[in-house]
Amino acid sequence: MKQIMRGLYKVNANGKVEKDLAKSLKQTSKSLVLEIAPNIKWSDGVPLVAQHFVDSIERTLNSKNPSAAASYLSFIKTVRALDTSKFEISLSRPIGYAEALFTHPALFPIRKETMDQEPTRSLLGPFTVASRKGDQSLTLVPNPYYSPKPLNSVEIRFVENDTTAESLFESKIIDVSLSSSAMTLRNSKDLHRSANGRVVALVFNTEKTPFNSIEVRRALEAGLKKADLVKALGAGQAPTSHWISGLFREAAGSSESRTQTSLGRSKVKFLERVKLTIVGRDDAKLVAEIIQAQLKTAFKITVEIEALDLKTYLAKLRTGEIQMALFGWTPGFPDAINELEVFTSSGQAKALFKNAEYDKLVLMAAAAQGAAKDPTREAAEKYLLRDQAALIPLYEDIQLNQVSPKIQGAPKPGAPWNLEVLKKVPVDSRVGEGGVLRGGRRQSR
Repeated sequence: MKQIMRGLYKVNANGKVEKDLAKSLKQTSKSLVLEIAPNIKWSDGVPLVAQHFVDSIERTLNSKNPSAAASYLSFIKTVRALDTSKFEISLSRPIGYAEALFTHPALFPIRKETMDQEPTRSLLGPFTVASRKGDQSLTLVPNPYYSPKPLNSVEIRFVENDTTAESLFESKIIDVSLSSSAMTLRNSKDLHRSANGRVVALVFNTEKTPFNSIEVRRALEAGLKKADLVKALGAGQAPTSHWISGLFREAAGSSESRTQTSLGRSKVKFLERVKLTIVGRDDAKLVAEIIQAQLKTAFKITVEIEALDLKTYLAKLRTGEIQMALFGWTPGFPDAINELEVFTSSGQAKALFKNAEYDKLVLMAAAAQGAAKDPTREAAEKYLLRDQAALIPLYEDIQLNQVSPKIQGAPKPGAPWNLEVLKKVPVDSRVGEGGVLRGGRRQSR
């Protein structure tokens, strides 16, 4: 999406938020006034105006056709264009992370009159769509109104699974394969690792036995050896005691641990059998099996592993039909508030954990200006982990990619993939006539 569209702010090559289409942001506790940069044009030459952002926000919030990202914008009361270059958002509560939030695609501008003109509708990013072959591939060409000019063209292929992407890469049909979870890639000579902010945790249904007991939840961590998990995964994951990703903290590991390692089976009554629900991927299965063995050794608990397809897993998570689950969260925008809101009473894990005091702490954190080490964010995280033991953070995940050695410009950890800055070594047999770079990418499942 970010290859063909742009927002008011973006994440740069160093992983920091900076202005993109924004000229200025004026903020009070009741409103945001945003001014867009001058002389920006869509790929068909039409000038960008403030109303295009208003239309986008209203479309995201449309109750008749709600967007999945609408929850990010719950603070918006109204939005209106002030003139061609400025628009105002009226707030129901203060927010301190507006710049980070405006990197999210749900806040990218739209033009109503071109929304149905796929695949050649007008766009704003470094590329525009030249052609599309159903759900198989997409060919991008440079946007004539974007500077600096990117590669001549890029072909993106959509595939169903990691195995297909890996096969295409090894056959030299594609040059880049992004976001794989395949365990087989760990030893690839062309492996590229990038931090994506994803934290994987063991989450509990605190509304049901046995995990409605905080003592049980606290004690369970004493039986887990996180270092063994990441060693088995073997792709650069790192153990963590935080729910907030290290990308959004100045010093990972600075908060005190909540683990009460002195608690053991002698003081806590466990059930003899519990069910661990996971998405049926190879990496999740491996982690689940190690947890199964560790809890059997530590507490003589029999852990039944329930491996589901993603759709069924998410449905059970939403309705609370689980005892405990492996849960990974990749932030939708670069601020810790996105991770903290997951466990509020209106968040994605609301069926598992509800706590009015935690909701208040997150609201305070949301109002504070979003420094990486903001104390209100840290206070909310400590309450969630230490005081409530609502989950056990296990490890910070890593994004695995395969990149041909003839392709240069892969991003630093925490920075997005920008196809516009990718370069090929002068002699590249994989780039066909016309300079087409083929980038393989998994289709969302």
